[in-house]
Amino acid sequence: MKGRDHLPPPTGKAERRKQGKSFLKNLGRQFLATRFGRRIFFLFVLCALIPLSTLAFLSYDGVTRQLRDQALQRLHEETKGAGLFLHARLLFLESNLKLLAADLRRAGPGAFSSSYASLEENFRGCFRNLCLMDAGGRKLQGDPPPPPFSPFSWEERKFLQSGRTLVKAVHGKNGFARVFLAMETGASREDPVYLLGEISPVYLWSGDTLLAPSRYLAVLDEGGGILFSNHREQGFLPGLASALDANPSTGHFQWGGKEETYLTSYWTLFMQPKFGADWTIICSSDKSQVLHPLDSFRVSFLLVTLLSFLVVILLSLHQIRRHLRPIELLTQATRRVRENDFTSRVEVEGDDEFAELAASFNAMMDRIVETMEERNKAQQELIKARDEALAAAKTESQFLINVSHELRTPMTSILSFAEILKDYGDQEPEEREEFLDIIVSEAQRLMRLVEDVLDLSKLQSGTQRFHLTMVDVKATLWDVVQATRTLGMEKGVTLDLDLPEEELETAGDRDRLKQVWTNLISNAVKFSFENSKVEISGRRIGPFIEVAVRDYGPGIPEDQQEIIFQRFRQAVSDIITDKPRGTGLGLTISKDVVEKHGGSIRVESSPGKGAVFYVRIPVQTVEELNNRLKDNNKVVTVTGKAE
Repeated sequence: MKGRDHLPPPTGKAERRKQGKSFLKNLGRQFLATRFGRRIFFLFVLCALIPLSTLAFLSYDGVTRQLRDQALQRLHEETKGAGLFLHARLLFLESNLKLLAADLRRAGPGAFSSSYASLEENFRGCFRNLCLMDAGGRKLQGDPPPPPFSPFSWEERKFLQSGRTLVKAVHGKNGFARVFLAMETGASREDPVYLLGEISPVYLWSGDTLLAPSRYLAVLDEGGGILFSNHREQGFLPGLASALDANPSTGHFQWGGKEETYLTSYWTLFMQPKFGADWTIICSSDKSQVLHPLDSFRVSFLLVTLLSFLVVILLSLHQIRRHLRPIELLTQATRRVRENDFTSRVEVEGDDEFAELAASFNAMMDRIVETMEERNKAQQELIKARDEALAAAKTESQFLINVSHELRTPMTSILSFAEILKDYGDQEPEEREEFLDIIVSEAQRLMRLVEDVLDLSKLQSGTQRFHLTMVDVKATLWDVVQATRTLGMEKGVTLDLDLPEEELETAGDRDRLKQVWTNLISNAVKFSFENSKVEISGRRIGPFIEVAVRDYGPGIPEDQQEIIFQRFRQAVSDIITDKPRGTGLGLTISKDVVEKHGGSIRVESSPGKGAVFYVRIPVQTVEELNNRLKDNNKVVTVTGKAE
């Protein structure tokens, strides 16, 4: 029996056509022919469709809610517009009746006909009839209203006697009401005379605002009686009663007619204080017409969603077929990885079912490399964090050493000279005076150190207090220079102050600005060469006041010009003694004070050529600075002069 390998190969056009059809038939489903291909396909589709479906649901819910709210809002605006329209007409009729009542007060009730004739143009088409009546309902002048019309009740007469206009509705047998407008004329001091007019329905209920053909409108009084309706349907009454119980002012409800379902908006026109009656305006529209934009959106949204799902599925099929990879390339790549070649990747070619596996392999290798890089980066960050922590600890330790040294030095001097004065109290007055001056000087030095530490503590805890006034910068500079001249004389350093003729005034805390000038000038003196000078100047530059302090000392290296403004840090170089001078807080505090005033501080220096510190503060009012400081939660402001 012959095996398959011994069969002759197929020949002829018919056989090739058959093979071609078979290939095309299987080509579209080749990637789903195996379990692996189907899993990848469904996984890809689900990963795309789940977020798409979630987004579609959220968008659909939000848009439908918004469209429905907009439709109900339009219906509410139409209802409110109809109510305001009726209220405006009642006010117009009331004003005409007041004109007639005013004529009757002047001429008396007997002049009703002449007064009405003079104002006939105002009343034309507004009233069916108009007359004068007494308290018993008897006609005095004019055309009386046809029955039924009951006399005014005690409550109605009391309302009219208050000088207000009464809207009175009389319901007839046809279910609708006649609306009257009444007011007391004040023409007779003995018996009240009322001006009564039946409002013409054509005037009151006409107009496009009320009689729109696409809308069902009804007006009810406070007792639930129908005053007007342009539709025979009254099925809204049960739904309106329930809605009014929930919200007597305004709202929406739905009710069913004989053929259509209506969406209804109601709005209560509260006229009790003005006209002695409250009307409820009811506006109903066919639900399908009101929600037509919503229905159109639903159809369009469904079509777009289905189309999106179809596009996702087609793209999924295309991507799966495109990213299959041969198993041989995967085998070679895994062997290279086994030899520690982590750069090995599998090229994405072909359309077989292993392309997704190849992509996963590449992603795995990228992740391995990324993890190794992240681990190295993390190690470097840990080393950096360790070094920064050690540097911070060293800085704080140095700060404690500096503070201890600065405290010990004045305390030692104070104790030493105090003990001399105690043990040897027979010194000459000049010598005792010298010792006391030294004690006072060292105590003041100690006090300045404590104040710097306290200022730093307030800076960190956010309890700074600023006493805001208008500050004369020239005067503060002059005071500080005069107070610092003694320090300069000890080193032979002269202080030159250069100020312009114009005023240099801005809002700020006077004491804290003087603290800034003192820190800068005393630092300049301290670091100046002997028998040199310190130049201090102030000037106006646009919207700013600039103060410059220049010394002719050793200067500050460029790599240390930033750190000198940091806490506990001081410039140290071969020229400046390596032993820190002070605690390193003066410039830190000065920078904070200047920035709180909305300004800036900077330094320009080069080794051997001295240094220049520039301070710029904006020219501003106390109110402007107070608002700026209020934005900073770590500042307490006090407007006015500090105590």
